Amino acid sequence: MSLSFHRTCGVGAAAALLMLLTSHPAQADGTAEPAASDPFAAPSISGVTFGVAGGLSSFHGEAASQLGSRTAASVHAQGGYRFSNGLSPELAFFHASSVTGLSPGLRWYLPIDGRLRPWVGAHTGLDHMTRTSGDSTSGSTYWSVDAGAGLDLMVAHSVSLGIAADATYANMLTPPRAQPVPVGADAAQEPSNALRWVTMRAGLGIVL
Repeated sequence: MSLSFHRTCGVGAAAALLMLLTSHPAQADGTAEPAASDPFAAPSISGVTFGVAGGLSSFHGEAASQLGSRTAASVHAQGGYRFSNGLSPELAFFHASSVTGLSPGLRWYLPIDGRLRPWVGAHTGLDHMTRTSGDSTSGSTYWSVDAGAGLDLMVAHSVSLGIAADATYANMLTPPRAQPVPVGADAAQEPSNALRWVTMRAGLGIVL
């Protein structure tokens, strides 16, 4: 009788301990705390950010005639820091055809749960354009402003694939530095004071 009683008590204590280990802790109001959330469920990722992308830029107005082509492949890179509220100060690099730019700016991820993370951003900085006409080469520096938006797909907790589009307006700051023109050669084309282009791109982003 005593042996059976002790066995029953032992089984009951083991069952109670198992229930205690597997149950969720109670909150202050007596309800159980929710299980660990999906890492993609909340957009509160923060850390150092890096990104690279390739795209296609479409130049308009005088920019197209000076570059010799209305469209050109482009390369993009950016690095910065993303805060938990989705705001990300960053430094962006751009190169397409003979235009190269470096611009600080801000990107903000909308507070939307899930794997898809939409964002908007803007930058302002400097771009440099190099022109070649015959044996003559010249270059100009531009102050530029761009604004754009994109959509990132989280493929891991800190890795994303994304697409984006932006528009850039640039105004010339310095006159071109021209090399001497040989006798009989055509003079380099006069630069436009303003340049405009639109870019579509796709790339990879990482948060450390």
